[in-house]
Amino acid sequence: MSQTFVEKAGDQIAESIYEASGVTAEAAEAVAEGVKAARCAAHHGCEAAEDFVHSSTMRIQRNPLTATAAALVAGLALGTLAGLSLRRK
Repeated sequence: MSQTFVEKAGDQIAESIYEASGVTAEAAEAVAEGVKAARCAAHHGCEAAEDFVHSSTMRIQRNPLTATAAALVAGLALGTLAGLSLRRK
C-alpha cells in the first residue's frame, strides 16, 4: 500500500523534529564546554594575578629603597609625558 501525501509529510516532519533535537543537544553540549573552558581560564588568570601580587610584595619587602626609587622614576616619567602632551594641545 502506497503512502498518501499527508502520511509522507508527517514522516518528513517527524524526521525533521528528530534531527533538530539532535542538533539542539549538540549545541547545548558545545555551550557547556565553552562555559567550562571560560571558567578554567578565569581560574588560571586569578591564580596568576595572586602569584604576581605575592611576588611583587616579597620583592618590595626585600628591596624597599629600589621599589621606592622605581616608583619615583615611573611617576616622574608619566608626569613629564602628561605635561608635554597637554602643552602641545
